[in-house]
Amino acid sequence: MTLFSIAPHARFIPTLAERVLDGTLLGGWDRSDPFWLADVTIILPTRRARLALADAFARRGHGLLPDIRTLGGEVEDEEPFLPPFDAPPLPPAASTLERRLVLSQLVAAWADTAQGRQAFSSPPTAAEILAMAESLGELIDDLATEERSAADIRAIAPEIGSELGAYWQQTLTFLDIALQFWPERLGERGMEDAARLRGMRLDRQADALSHIWGDRPVIAAGSTGSIPATARLLKAITALPRGALVLPGLDTSLTPEGHADLLDPLNNPHGHPQ
Repeated sequence: MTLFSIAPHARFIPTLAERVLDGTLLGGWDRSDPFWLADVTIILPTRRARLALADAFARRGHGLLPDIRTLGGEVEDEEPFLPPFDAPPLPPAASTLERRLVLSQLVAAWADTAQGRQAFSSPPTAAEILAMAESLGELIDDLATEERSAADIRAIAPEIGSELGAYWQQTLTFLDIALQFWPERLGERGMEDAARLRGMRLDRQADALSHIWGDRPVIAAGSTGSIPATARLLKAITALPRGALVLPGLDTSLTPEGHADLLDPLNNPHGHPQ
């Protein structure tokens, strides 16, 4: 594993371009060929960063660019011959508009039940129903991205017998209905939400890395792997012969004891920037 970091005070994209051009991130890759830069693959978090890095290389007199990709799990980042060769195609993506309309019908139906009328001080308007459906869709995407389920939401707070506990239970009752209904509907139609498909594509890319790039330099830069599927892809990149991971602003002064504390969930590691 080859791990690098660019300090917070340094300009990330220009520094990344310079360290590629001087060979620091290439693991000894031969740079005597005039087309050597085209053999390098660089994976960045966003399309904006990809364009900025291409501009940085161009400003340094390199018109032939490396293969610059994103970590977004985009369809175009998958190779057409992605192994395994007999893997079935991914299901089509469900429409977010259709999901919002379907969930709005579910919200409206629940608001008209005894539990729903108890939860709302007044009947929700059409705009409020659509807004709640949109929020519910965002929750579905967040759960898919973090690879969590409705059971994880229920485990957040136990029954405490207070007014807040009763309201929380009302919320859980509705969430259970919605979070069970939508996946079942997708399953019946052979479809998946875009957020879940993104994770599937990232995992397929991780499985194919060694087949596609072999011993050529592959550099993942700017991501901290906060999404599970992205973290698995970053781990796969570091296992390549010339795989390199460039982290933004890594705390290089952190002691082994401090690092161990961050790995302990009882120490609230989410409060730390790393």
